[in-house]
Amino acid sequence: MKSAKENILKHTHNTNIDLLKLCACIGVIGLHTFKYNAAPILYYLCCFSVPVFFMVSGYFSLNKAIPTGEGYYIKKITSVLRIVILWNIIRFLISLSGILIGKNISEYSITYLTKQILESFLQKGKMWHFWYLGALILIYLFLFLFNGLYKNISLFNNKKLYYMFLLWGAAILCSVTMQTFSVFQGKSVQQHIIQTFRLWCWIQYFILGGLVPHIQPVLMKKLSDKQHLLLLCISSIFIVWYQYIISNHILNTKFAEYFYDSIFIIGWVFILFTFILRLHISGKWYKYISVFCPLTLGVYIVHPLVMSSIVGKLNSIPNYTAAICSFIIVLITSFTGVWVLNKIWFIKKYLLTL
Repeated sequence: MKSAKENILKHTHNTNIDLLKLCACIGVIGLHTFKYNAAPILYYLCCFSVPVFFMVSGYFSLNKAIPTGEGYYIKKITSVLRIVILWNIIRFLISLSGILIGKNISEYSITYLTKQILESFLQKGKMWHFWYLGALILIYLFLFLFNGLYKNISLFNNKKLYYMFLLWGAAILCSVTMQTFSVFQGKSVQQHIIQTFRLWCWIQYFILGGLVPHIQPVLMKKLSDKQHLLLLCISSIFIVWYQYIISNHILNTKFAEYFYDSIFIIGWVFILFTFILRLHISGKWYKYISVFCPLTLGVYIVHPLVMSSIVGKLNSIPNYTAAICSFIIVLITSFTGVWVLNKIWFIKKYLLTL
């Protein structure tokens, strides 16, 4: 059997990674619908989703054979900018079409549109969730510089893997220090920095994803499938308890985003990621995964619009029933809508694909 790294270098399709992307996409919807004051167990279980997205990106980006060198990252940045700009234009046109009589149309100008695009990177406005894409751009810029440094400084001597571990160590040290300081202070330090700029955290997960193909073979020798599953179940129970206790009695903030720096969350996400990678996916499940996985980017983009337009009032009701109903409605509506849009080639090419 070929190693995970060999499969990446030869561009072999990886259904397990597709499953991870699908789970992360569903988890993001859960984060936005299972409110911590309505369904805390389900909410905190969805904490894995954002870190997994960054790990999946790193899994491919840091192990892929890139013939064009730094040009790969420039192309990635350009693709992300295209998605953000075009969707903001669409949102702008929707706003224009819904202008009520007597409303000041001068508010809807090119300046206003430009402001909306910039704010979407900063977790503001109607497309606030594009902060993730803003963070991704900053990571690609970082990797652009790192790739150039690696190629031009003889000190590296083709020890890229060694320096990946070194960078990851520095990033995780920042994360653990930040979280430890928050616990001792009794207040989250991260709340003063918007998610776009918490690069120490995202780079840590991104590089960890890139290191997985090198760690996975060793892990599979040390842990059987059943042992790995047991470890995942125990750690999942602990993680929910840990987040609930810390958020209610120490940090006084219940948002899952303030736990991404925790060493416990990092360990749990790594256990989950590596467990799903070792699953043997049957042909039946492969068929379903291959249908839904290509829709994940589109679902990530449209689900907040679905939330605000369809389940806005329902989502504000703090109980389990409302939270679960909201989750199901957003999940089904988003996937169905994106599945339809994906049938139109120019929408799929320019609006739903990076």
